[in-house]
Amino acid sequence: MKQKETAAVLMVLLAAACWGANGIFINILTAYGVNGTQMTLVRMASMAILTGIWLAAKNPAALKIDLRDLVWFVPAGALGLFMFGLFYTYSIQRVGMGTAAVLILCRPLSCYSASCSCMKSSPPARGCALCSACWAVR
Repeated sequence: MKQKETAAVLMVLLAAACWGANGIFINILTAYGVNGTQMTLVRMASMAILTGIWLAAKNPAALKIDLRDLVWFVPAGALGLFMFGLFYTYSIQRVGMGTAAVLILCRPLSCYSASCSCMKSSPPARGCALCSACWAVR
């Protein structure tokens, strides 16, 4: 494998390990009395700060946005990511890591199915193949 391909594979493995460790830390922190909202807020705030610092160092132009776009970025980005993290955290606390992971993996399939039925369109072959792959992986 080339160096870039090896780095890409290692990054995917590292991301998977971090995502899996997320559930372990949720269970540990819950035992210490930290609630899901606190965990989600701290996780999101710390990653926003770290990402902002990294972008400022690597590509400061990426931080420039049009003020009109804040109307869409705040609700769609911050609130959407916060709610996703919050629901995932609470689902791990309520039903366990395995069930929460299966539910998240099934979500793209249900969104795709709902969008095809709401728009009254037949799904393309590529979409069916992707949904089948998602279903097989779960």
